[in-house]
Amino acid sequence: MQWTAENTHFKDAAKKEFARSDIADAFLIAVAMAHGYEIITHELSNPDRKNKIQIPDAARAFGVKTHFVYDVLSENSSKDFCFSRK
Repeated sequence: MQWTAENTHFKDAAKKEFARSDIADAFLIAVAMAHGYEIITHELSNPDRKNKIQIPDAARAFGVKTHFVYDVLSENSSKDFCFSRK
């Protein structure tokens, strides 16, 4: 949570929401960072937003790669929506 506390871009309410223990965003990023995982999310990067910390923006600050869920689905499914093995 040090990153959010030191970040002057986001509003205090956004920082408090990101730090809540019942919201998994910070934990998800920490696990991905610790294990070299990438995150698939429905959130899009919006670095100008101040009232909510988006997963892609926070993940980027820690070197964690993110993917938009609908891009992953489009890239990995056939017309009948069955996933193809690569």
